[in-house]
Amino acid sequence: QYVEIAGSRYAHIVDSHTGLGLTNRCSATVIAPDCITADSVATALCVLGPAKAIEFIEPQPELAAMITSADPAVGSIESSRFKRFVAGESPSPER
Repeated sequence: QYVEIAGSRYAHIVDSHTGLGLTNRCSATVIAPDCITADSVATALCVLGPAKAIEFIEPQPELAAMITSADPAVGSIESSRFKRFVAGESPSPER
């Protein structure tokens, strides 16, 4: 879901700051109470970038997320609540 123009890769997610498709390759997995919230928040997190995405997610107790960047220097980052949804991880006492 991207197009290459003059050697640059533009995603189908539009950056509201530039009006162009994102050029940073990113994916977001969001756990939310419903699908429409998860989908819209995942899109917003990709636009925000990993650091600001986690700042956005942490104060919202109904959300958990993992953001992965194609940039090896960034890698993946998870919100504090995401681990309880990962298979094999011990659930935290927080509910």
